[in-house]
Amino acid sequence: MKTKIILSTLLLIFTSSAFAMEIDERDKQYHMGASYALQASTSLVYKHHYKMSSWEAGFYGALTTLAIGAAKEYAFDKQADTQDLQADAMGVGIAFPVVFFDF
Repeated sequence: MKTKIILSTLLLIFTSSAFAMEIDERDKQYHMGASYALQASTSLVYKHHYKMSSWEAGFYGALTTLAIGAAKEYAFDKQADTQDLQADAMGVGIAFPVVFFDF
């Protein structure tokens, strides 16, 4: 139960603050799309391959996706763009319900 509350709160904080960014920028759209795809795929792998519950799979999928996004920002860019990280969080938040569908 704690995991659900913590994850929901974090996603709400990140996605609500992301509305201040310029969503029309192509780079931000790429970040959201890539994060959506990573979140959906990693969550489904955690759920079906590792036999986790939907909430656990969503949580670990979100952590994996946000870690990959942060590593990309800090490793390949001279200065990390916080709006890119917010776009990543928005993609994760949008994709989070995918893990609850049975494919």
